[in-house]
Amino acid sequence: MADPKKTHEEPHSSGQFDREIHMRSILYFVVGIAVLTIGAFVLAWSLGSGLESYLASGDPEPLPVAQGPAGDTTPPLPHLQTHPYEDMVELRAEEEAHLASYGMVDEARNKIRIPIDAAIERAAREGLPRWEPVSPDTANGNNPAEGR
Repeated sequence: MADPKKTHEEPHSSGQFDREIHMRSILYFVVGIAVLTIGAFVLAWSLGSGLESYLASGDPEPLPVAQGPAGDTTPPLPHLQTHPYEDMVELRAEEEAHLASYGMVDEARNKIRIPIDAAIERAAREGLPRWEPVSPDTANGNNPAEGR
């Protein structure tokens, strides 16, 4: 009978792992992935720069007026809005003051403006004005009384 110690090898012996792991194949795989990744980056960069130059070639040359002296591309004077945020704050303050005050809109027709809060209070107190209903014929400009 055979010796039981020799029939079974240790599963963790270094010789068994060396036969299962092919370091050369793993190295080829890693190098191949690296080459493909670098190739993809180079391809994407070259396509991007090529398309950029192709699209730029179709653009018209800028006008000399737009370039200004020595190729300066800032817009010509006058610079109408030097502080846009502050201008917007000022505009909103003027609009709020306009909406919250009384004033004359059209003196010839005797039309005035009143603050929004006062208009809401007046509408709540007195109600909205009543108008006569408009028939579909008169709304379209047809007057049935004219006999069209």
